[in-house]
Amino acid sequence: MKIIMIVIDGLFDEPNPKLGNKTPLEVADVKTIKSLLKNSVVGLIDNRLIQTVVTSDIAVARLLGLRLENLHDIPRSILEIISENIPFKNGNLALHCNFATINIETSEIIDRRAGRTLKRGEAKILERDINTRVKLERADFIFKHIIDYVSVLVFKDPERDLSIEISETDPWRPGEEKKLKLCKPLGENVCALASCKHLNEFTLKSIEILNTHPVNIYRRLMGLLPVNCIICRQPGNKLPSIKGNFKDNFNLIGAAQARLPTERGIAKLIGLNVIDLPLIEPFENLGAYYYERAIQIIENIKYYDFIYAHIDEADDAAHDRDPMKKKNVIEVIDRFFLSEIVEYIMSRGEEITLILTADHGTSSITGHHLNTIVPALIYNPKFKREKAIEFNEHLEHSRVDFYIKAEDFMSKIVLELARRV
Repeated sequence: MKIIMIVIDGLFDEPNPKLGNKTPLEVADVKTIKSLLKNSVVGLIDNRLIQTVVTSDIAVARLLGLRLENLHDIPRSILEIISENIPFKNGNLALHCNFATINIETSEIIDRRAGRTLKRGEAKILERDINTRVKLERADFIFKHIIDYVSVLVFKDPERDLSIEISETDPWRPGEEKKLKLCKPLGENVCALASCKHLNEFTLKSIEILNTHPVNIYRRLMGLLPVNCIICRQPGNKLPSIKGNFKDNFNLIGAAQARLPTERGIAKLIGLNVIDLPLIEPFENLGAYYYERAIQIIENIKYYDFIYAHIDEADDAAHDRDPMKKKNVIEVIDRFFLSEIVEYIMSRGEEITLILTADHGTSSITGHHLNTIVPALIYNPKFKREKAIEFNEHLEHSRVDFYIKAEDFMSKIVLELARRV
């Protein structure tokens, strides 16, 4: 038995007036997904959190078998240093960062993602100059660009351990005033004060370099937003310890294909091998990008029992409150990615099972994650449906084949697949 599990970040949505009060998935032309339904088991996965809306890192980790008690102390910044193999010791301080655009005079954040137009080459130039030109009084640091507008920052203080009891400089939560705020200690201790001093010094000195940097002078000439600030959140100061790995837990040799560093970090943390991504970027040719991702999965499935693929562009479109873009992205995924994988699965008979789901929904009205139950489709040519069913946000408990908690999905579904296939 082999399993390909595809998680489309933020796939599900809510009815949108711009789409005739339908969701992007409902109006999208998804011939491949619809062709699977007659040979699929369709159910619901409960990945909700009681006190807060689920984030992608926690949602994906739960889908891969980790339980909440193992996740609360693992911020995104720590997953990113694991993903990028950045040297780190307990007592260092890691922060998840965005390249952003601010009004220098008022500190207003114009765009937390600099318009999503930062190119890799531009980012690498800025990364180099920040690392070589910013000098801190009492700490060393490593600043690394990862993808798009996302970076990670690590502080090392030779005199003391650093604390995570600090405020964030990125006002990313719904309802927060969109202004750059200096970091403040949340506790009266020397370690927290030191953490704030290092982060504030880095923030202000990097703004000086970025605002007048040739990269940004040219971007302004081209009518693009300048990348003139680095905003930080989700501090972490210790490496996680997880009991058991993926192979021990599920008796499967597994791999992961993911563009986002958080998802790659989760994969490495639980012992999945990470498959390289295509050289082509999504913004260059989205169809070719997804075609190449499909080909890489097809080429690698012979080496593994399980491949997990995480796809993020639909979520990005929803965060940008662009339902039509989200619809178009879903159609590209269906046509250029899923169709290739399904064609290969059909050629292999009953050897490979496909799981298609999402980590959570994302509203293209508000731009925020939705704390809702998500549908899941499990396809194998051997499965035969008697009753017709759709794959969208309107699935009801009474109509589905299963309902399951996210952290139980891998253990129970894998056992069921082993029995049925």
